[in-house]
Amino acid sequence: MMTSSKVSLVDRAYHLAKGRILSAQLMPDSVIDENALAVELGASKTPVRQALVRLSSEGFIRILPQRGTLVNRISANDIRHVYLLRALLEPAASEIAALKATAAQIAYLEDLDEVFQRSDENSPDLDTHSSIHVGIAALAGIPKMTKIIAELQDQMHWFLSVRAAEGGPLPPRHRHTELIDAIKSGDPHRARAITEESISRSRTQITSQMAEEQDYGLLTGKSDTR
Repeated sequence: MMTSSKVSLVDRAYHLAKGRILSAQLMPDSVIDENALAVELGASKTPVRQALVRLSSEGFIRILPQRGTLVNRISANDIRHVYLLRALLEPAASEIAALKATAAQIAYLEDLDEVFQRSDENSPDLDTHSSIHVGIAALAGIPKMTKIIAELQDQMHWFLSVRAAEGGPLPPRHRHTELIDAIKSGDPHRARAITEESISRSRTQITSQMAEEQDYGLLTGKSDTR
């Protein structure tokens, strides 16, 4: 049985490594140095290895016997699947949120959106952007759906960070005011429609850019295979 301090070290190792993957500080195919992580945490390699097993189960890394631990690649097909699932879940979450959100919860979303708007227009704050979408999902009060949407937002964050690091364009920063206002006014149909349109627009932008890059030979095999 693990002690609370050991669990805390596993969580710290997990969030440290995951944060560096999502922000593309650790790029696809990078080697994760267990020893360096353990030293940074002031811990043994045991909690680091447990954290890496968790990241492997979530698809962020692959652990290769005798070769080490490598960051996975996120492919064009992966992101198409993410958009498909987002289109199924996030509109429903927005619809339910419009029926249940409290004034305090809406104020929190508005504050997050203001933070997001203060980020660089061409390099938006992806952490805060994900928090807005997960925050809306949480208002629906369905923990399993919130968990899945949070995982999908992690995948989006990871993909966009890697894309930016490789010199690819990102979707322009946008406001969430219209969606938050629909939730605030208790209009579930409008909240659903706005979410559907936003996901469709983002998917079209990203997939069109990827198709153009593939046509011109800019999208390499490193982005399309695991």
